[in-house]
Amino acid sequence: MAWPAWDASKAEGIGFITYLNALLPFMPALPSERAMRARFARIGIGPGLPFDPARLDPKLRTALEEGVAEASQELKAKAQQQTSSQGFFGSRQQLGSDYLTFRSMGAMLGIYGNSSEEAFYATQQTGPDGQVLDGRRRWVLRFEPGQLPPVTEFWSVTLYKLPERLLVENPIQRYSIGDRTSGLKLGPDGSLEIYIQSENPGTEKVSNWLPAPAGPFFFVARLYGPKDPVLKGTWKLPRLTEVK
Repeated sequence: MAWPAWDASKAEGIGFITYLNALLPFMPALPSERAMRARFARIGIGPGLPFDPARLDPKLRTALEEGVAEASQELKAKAQQQTSSQGFFGSRQQLGSDYLTFRSMGAMLGIYGNSSEEAFYATQQTGPDGQVLDGRRRWVLRFEPGQLPPVTEFWSVTLYKLPERLLVENPIQRYSIGDRTSGLKLGPDGSLEIYIQSENPGTEKVSNWLPAPAGPFFFVARLYGPKDPVLKGTWKLPRLTEVK
């Protein structure tokens, strides 16, 4: 298989069709998708088809570029508002008729996720003011007494820098925090506070510090073996609060 060389800027526009066409030979069309595949073929999307934007009719190319930009903006805006992965991963039967949208959001927020019964993913990308989270502000993720994530296996909170969605280099080399974190301190009442910010919060709080970049970030809480309260929505990840 001659895989096309990856170019992130190309993949953000209509150039993504080159990569899609390279992958489609491994994705047989299901009966319910045949009409959709036939429509795609009319604009050069198909298993192994060559795709060169420069050879397109100018009007068609403009329409494709505008369509990709509009869909990308809509998808990103919708994905940014999500707070859990429930319904984003699993079979087509589990995801329902709008499975393309859900799988796209799943891939955007955290590709290769498990079905909800295996692992539940909760995320926050914006603060109470609707702005994207920023590590130059001081945040606290507080679990009230008796409200730690209910799981049969383990849980963790991992932080990622935006827009790269990569782990954040930091002086204590901590990239996630959870029930397996050594030295994690609970409050006298059994509560747990996780401090999320770019600056070291001090000696008394560093054990519960999840370092953030001095800029935009988001985090994902992963709950492995989620119990019924998680799956039924009676337990929810607490919202971040800002410390002024």
